[in-house]
Amino acid sequence: MDDSEINKDDPLDPFASFSIALSKVVQTITQAAALQTFSASLVQMQKVLTSPYLTSLQTFPASLAPVWNEIAVNFETYSRNRFAFRQELERLWKSLEEELCTSNRYFPKSELLNMLEKYVQLTNCRLRKGSILYRARKITINELPLEVRSIINIAQENYSSYEYRKISTKAKNFWEYVEQIDYNEWVNGYMSKVPSQHLAFWGVDASGSDAPPSEKTEQGRINPMGISYLYTARNAVTAIAEVQPSVAEYVSVASVKILKSLKIFCFDFNKAFQNSKIMKKPIHEIKRQLGTSYIELKDFFDTISELFSKAAVGDTKNYYVTQYISEFVKNKGFDGIEYKSSLKKMALTLFYLILQNIVMFNPITKL
Repeated sequence: MDDSEINKDDPLDPFASFSIALSKVVQTITQAAALQTFSASLVQMQKVLTSPYLTSLQTFPASLAPVWNEIAVNFETYSRNRFAFRQELERLWKSLEEELCTSNRYFPKSELLNMLEKYVQLTNCRLRKGSILYRARKITINELPLEVRSIINIAQENYSSYEYRKISTKAKNFWEYVEQIDYNEWVNGYMSKVPSQHLAFWGVDASGSDAPPSEKTEQGRINPMGISYLYTARNAVTAIAEVQPSVAEYVSVASVKILKSLKIFCFDFNKAFQNSKIMKKPIHEIKRQLGTSYIELKDFFDTISELFSKAAVGDTKNYYVTQYISEFVKNKGFDGIEYKSSLKKMALTLFYLILQNIVMFNPITKL
C-alpha cells in the first residue's frame, strides 16, 4: 500500500498517521523476513500489535486488513520459530545431561557442544583489573578473631540489659540492635574497650576466604569434587544469598580485588558480545558467517543461561552439564565464567541486574 492511498490531511481519520506507520512497518518486516530475522523490526511490530487501535477489529478499516494480516502472519511465524528453537535447545541439554550421567562422562557427542564450540570464541567479555567482587563463607563464632567475639559479647550484654529492654522503641532483634549503634556509642562503648583497628579481617582471614584446598573441595555448579575454584559475586548481597545461611548463622564476606584483566565467558548476551567484532557486521553477514541469525544467537545464549542457572533444589544431576561446559570453556582459554544466580526469582528480585556470580578458574586476586 502506498502512502498516497492514505488520507493524510483528514483530521477526522484517526488511522491516518497509524496507517502510515503500518505501511513502513510492513516494508521493514518484509526486508527482515528475507534475512530470516526480525531483530530490526521486532520492537516496531510489537508496538503495532499492542496498539489500542487494534483492540477492536470492528473499527479496523477494511483497507488495512491486508497490512494487518501480513503483520499477524509474520509475527506468528516468528514467535513459533523462536519457541521451537528454544524447545530444541532444552531437548539437547537434557540429552547431554543423560549422556554424561549414564554413558559418556568425558567425550560426549552433543550438537549443543558443537554450537557452543562455534559461538564461544566470538564473545569478548573482560573483567577489568581493579574490579571488586565478593566472596562469602558460613562460619561459626569461634572462627572470628578474639577482638570481634569480644565486641559481639559486649553488644549482647547491652542488648539484654534492663536499661535497654525497658525502652519502648527497642530493636526487634540483636542484629537490628547492632545496626542501630551510632558512631559515638561505637567509639566510646566498643572501640575504647576492645581496640580492633589493627584487624585486617573481621571475619575469616585471607587464606580462609580464598578458594578452598583441593582436599576440602566439594562439587559445585562449576567444579567437580576435588577441583578448587574461587566462587564470587558482583555484590555482597548475592554472595551471602548464595551460601544460603539459616537465621542466626554467621557469614564472613571478603572483598576480592582483581589484579589483572581477566577473560570471562559470560552467558549474558549483551555483555558477551558488546565488544565482539562479529556484532559490528551487518545482520546478513552474521547469518552467512555463523549459519544462524542474530535472533537465534541471542536465543541460544538466553536459553542456555536459564538452564545453566537452574536451581538444583537438592538434586545435583544438573551439575553434570554445567561442570562439563565450565571445563569446556576453561580449555578454550577463559579465566572464569559469569552466570546468573539461581536465586534471581526469589526475594532478591530487586537486585536482578546484579545478581551475577563469577567463578575464577585460576584467580589473580587480592583479598
